[in-house]
Amino acid sequence: MSIKPIKHFQDTADWIGRNLSSPHQRFLQGVTGLAIQPVIEYKNKSVDDDTRAVATSRMIGKIFSGALVGIIVRATCIWAMGRVAKTPNVDEFARLAKEGGKKAKGLLAPSVETVKKLIDEQGKSLPNIYDDYRKGMGTFIGTLVGMYTNFAVDVPITEYMTEKLIPVFKNKIADDNKKAGKFVPMMGAQAAPREAAITPIDNYFIKQNAAPLQAGGANG
Repeated sequence: MSIKPIKHFQDTADWIGRNLSSPHQRFLQGVTGLAIQPVIEYKNKSVDDDTRAVATSRMIGKIFSGALVGIIVRATCIWAMGRVAKTPNVDEFARLAKEGGKKAKGLLAPSVETVKKLIDEQGKSLPNIYDDYRKGMGTFIGTLVGMYTNFAVDVPITEYMTEKLIPVFKNKIADDNKKAGKFVPMMGAQAAPREAAITPIDNYFIKQNAAPLQAGGANG
């Protein structure tokens, strides 16, 4: 007896895996991240306004740069796998399997033995097997390349976007405060000096300390 919610989840996951490649998935992650995480940072009233502006700007820059570079890297690697691991035609593959060949024609092509096993035991078609292989291997290589681009490409883009967005969000927060009737000076802005309240006791000690000085001045 199968549990329907689990079956639906498995079917959904299988559909996503077959119809959405890793670049598509990375795009969806980026869109979701941009729609949620910067809003959380912007709405965080437990920190001062400058911290909110910087955190929101950095979050947008980080998510955008990570998604953009991730999509480009993964799509490029999958495209490259398509050039070096082409799907053989049925006759060519049958010949390779009969001859006991290890790989089909093409660099990084999957094992003929593994492909034959998937066809015989799972009934998968030759094009689907190679398509899944290219996506999987391209994603794996893209992940390795991403370990380098995270520092070499993502960080500079993030820093650039952060610097450009900070003034935008500072102005936005200032406008929100103004509409709410709240004035909070942003970082770098000097607050107006307040006059110190002098109590009668303070006034008494000021006069006592000033008396000897006045007397000394008169004698001098």
